[in-house]
Amino acid sequence: MAITSSLIALDPTRRSVRRTLALSFSGNYPTGGDALDLTATANPNNLEGAHAFALNPAVYGVRNVPGGYTAEIIAGAAPNAWRVKWYTAANTELPAGAYPAGISGAADIQIEVSSRTNL
Repeated sequence: MAITSSLIALDPTRRSVRRTLALSFSGNYPTGGDALDLTATANPNNLEGAHAFALNPAVYGVRNVPGGYTAEIIAGAAPNAWRVKWYTAANTELPAGAYPAGISGAADIQIEVSSRTNL
């Protein structure tokens, strides 16, 4: 029941910013998806211009997941209220319980989010 996110790429333009985040999963997966707080995203590479999420991303998607699984990002009403929902097969949600090793041990799970810049 813990997702940590780290900023690994940043692509700012005049009107929007696209961020690529690496996600790590630990603990237990709850039915309906695990909580993802975008405002708690770390910036371990100290990427310049990486400001906190003040606005909810308008465009988002999953870039990379381990084989045998699919993931869905569920937008929240605020940047601190998003969810990640896992599936083992078409329309079969991962059952509640400890994350499988294929997810908790994966080092390359990534999502991409884009939002308007703070003007």
